[in-house]
This record gives sequence, C-alpha cells and structure tokens, in this order.
Amino acid sequence: MRCNHCKDAPCVDICPTEALFTREDGIVDFDKDRCIGCKSCMQACPYDALYIDPETSTAAKCNYIVRIG
Repeated sequence: MRCNHCKDAPCVDICPTEALFTREDGIVDFDKDRCIGCKSCMQACPYDALYIDPETSTAAKCNYIVRIG
C-alpha cells in the first residue's frame, strides 16, 4: 500500500525522533538516519503504508520518488 501523505499524518505526530516529517509541498517524507525502528509509525498509519526495511532495520515508505533503470 502506498502512503497517502495525510494532511495531519498520525505517523508524523507519533514519531519520537521526528524521522517522519511533512515537507512544505505536503509530502510526508522520512529520514532513515533519525529512525530508531520503534515501529510507532507503523501502528499509527491507517493505511499500513510503512514497513521495516530488512537492510536498514528502520521504517520505510514511498515518497513519490520514481527510479528509472
């Protein structure tokens, strides 16, 4: 499931390290270097759009970046 970039994103509100934040353009973005892997954001997300990246052991989500190639 893709992130819906909620206007009042519960994942942003609950993140204890502010790893999740809302950019000026309204996209909910993520800083993996700040994430402690507590999974609070996963529990708060009404769309189950967050997951734990097995390579980094941090939360991860879509952020509208399109990768080509």
